[in-house]
Amino acid sequence: MPPPGTPGPQPAPAETPPAAPPETPPASPAPSAPPPPESPPRQDPSPTPLPPSATKEYPDAKYPDGKVRNPPAPPR
Repeated sequence: MPPPGTPGPQPAPAETPPAAPPETPPASPAPSAPPPPESPPRQDPSPTPLPPSATKEYPDAKYPDGKVRNPPAPPR
């Protein structure tokens, strides 16, 4: 080792490597099925009020024409 103050071979300045571009993450593969299109939010239809005739009660299963209709008896 040479005595201090003696000119000697100077170490080469460290080469600064060029700034590497930031690595971009690999793009994720496209899904096999495309995502469903965004559907508009469903709105409940406002209930339509029934006409008074729809809520009229017919006693004894009578219809407005006055006839009593019974379901057919099951075959035996």
